[in-house]
This record gives sequence, C-alpha cells and structure tokens, in this order.
Amino acid sequence: MQKTLTVIAAMLLMLVVSSIIYDQTGKSDVTITVDLTDSSDPFESIPNLAPGESITSVTEIDRDTNTYEIVYSTRKRNLLQWLTDHQDVESAELAQ
Repeated sequence: MQKTLTVIAAMLLMLVVSSIIYDQTGKSDVTITVDLTDSSDPFESIPNLAPGESITSVTEIDRDTNTYEIVYSTRKRNLLQWLTDHQDVESAELAQ
C-alpha cells in the first residue's frame, strides 16, 4: 500500500512539474502597436485586449491618436488577427 501511494505521489509531482515547464516553454514576447478607436478608454480597453495572455508592458506612443505599444508574452500565432477583429481596435501591427 505504501509503495502504491509513493508511486502515485511521484506521478502527481511529475505531472505538476511538466505542466509548469510546458506553461513557460514556447512563449515569446510579441510587441504590437495598437491604434484604439477614438471613443475607447485605454484603461478599459487595453486589459480586454489580452485573450488569456500576459501583457508584460504597455507604452503610450501618441495620446492624441490613442496609439499604444503592447508587449504580450504569448504562445498564440493568431494574436494579431484576434486584435484587429476586436471592437475597440482601429488597427494593429507588429512593432518594428
């Protein structure tokens, strides 16, 4: 019985460690320049532009045109398309 519990505990530990490693590997930082619509409040809109992804930094480029540079830590390949389809985004492009 004790050996069975030890094996189950070891397998559970391996599962947890594997999940943590998977979560961190394969992610890369993607910098995207986003033009929000004129009626959008950046304090409300920008947090909604993270579809389950981590926003690591936000830089204001131009307040008059509502342009921001957002750095995402993501594994998604279609993040840019998702952003351009968002209702508060006028345009989005990968930053140079």
